[in-house]
Amino acid sequence: MSRKKAPKGVSVPKGEVSWYYRWHFKRPDGSKADRKRALCHKDEPMSTVWQEWRKLQKELVNQEDKLILDDLWKMWKDSAEFKRLSIATRTNYGYEIAPLRKHFGEKPLDAYTLPDAKQYLELRQKDGNGLTSSAFGSRTMALKERKLLQRLFDWGAALGYCQQLVCTSLKVPKNPPKTEIIEDWQFEGLRRHLSEIGDLYCVGAYLLIARMGDMRSLTPEQLEPKGIKITQEKVSGVTQYKEYNEDVDEWLERALSRYNRIKERCLKEGRSAPTTLLCKPDGGKYTYWGVESQFTRAKRKLEASLGMDMKFGFTFHTIKHTTITNFVPAERGATKQQASGHKSEQVLRIYDHEVPVVPSNVLPRKQQLITRTQSDIVRTAIANANSSKLGIN
Repeated sequence: MSRKKAPKGVSVPKGEVSWYYRWHFKRPDGSKADRKRALCHKDEPMSTVWQEWRKLQKELVNQEDKLILDDLWKMWKDSAEFKRLSIATRTNYGYEIAPLRKHFGEKPLDAYTLPDAKQYLELRQKDGNGLTSSAFGSRTMALKERKLLQRLFDWGAALGYCQQLVCTSLKVPKNPPKTEIIEDWQFEGLRRHLSEIGDLYCVGAYLLIARMGDMRSLTPEQLEPKGIKITQEKVSGVTQYKEYNEDVDEWLERALSRYNRIKERCLKEGRSAPTTLLCKPDGGKYTYWGVESQFTRAKRKLEASLGMDMKFGFTFHTIKHTTITNFVPAERGATKQQASGHKSEQVLRIYDHEVPVVPSNVLPRKQQLITRTQSDIVRTAIANANSSKLGIN
């Protein structure tokens, strides 16, 4: 007997070319989890659809409500622990979870093993791994994603959602530490090719020893009499007042002049005033890539203007490495750690590339000559003393 209707929960979603079986269930935290599985091409006869559906039902016995990594991630996103994290950290985790979800798909949490994590790390470091839009693998991102996977399973295991997965023993070779800074002539060259707002971002980040995220969220209300109030959201959560000086005053005058022009235009057009100091021309807030892309374009123009096949490896974040390296504690009346807001010397050393000046050595023969001369003086003094005792003139 041929069937005219598809099984319950089976349909061809709009824009799709396959029949899908969809079902849902409640996660342990009460949220709804949706699942779907492709059955066959939409042009297949209904008998084939039923056949594939029955086959899938056998596969899904006791598996329909199994939690997967996507469930664990969504439950953690709704948790108080996640909401306590800084906006920058939450945003970064959003990028880091994407390749993990793509790789593990609908693998049940109770089926994860240490070799699974190891295989993922190996794949993530290979070029052309297909996990991201980039053609290159990344040891740095592999390490970050391993830490996120560990954190998710730690959280889930503590609440009984999954078994513990200990993957801290899995090592990822670290990239050599960054030592590049932007030389003075490079910085001046960049400024010549930057737009007004691009220049304000670069100069402000250098003067205030701040990350791009801190500059993007800087508001007029943070400009206080004692200094510019900045909270190092990403680094340590430390709040500091960056003191005014001649260079900061000049930068701030330019930034406020631009802000007031945009504010006046927004209010005239019936829109609200911009909330951030270094805002877009329409008053909106710049995204990370909105600033980074301007920096990259200026860098490419600088490379082309030099007339050589020269490629600079620095990024906007290198500005922070540069300003910490160039900071002179004796002149500014503060240590590099105090100025940067880092919690520890260990973190500071990642950014500080100042090369120490130490005494040089002397040749061994000179040391021997000095020692011999001193010995001769001592022997002469002893001989003279003995002669005096014996009455020898």
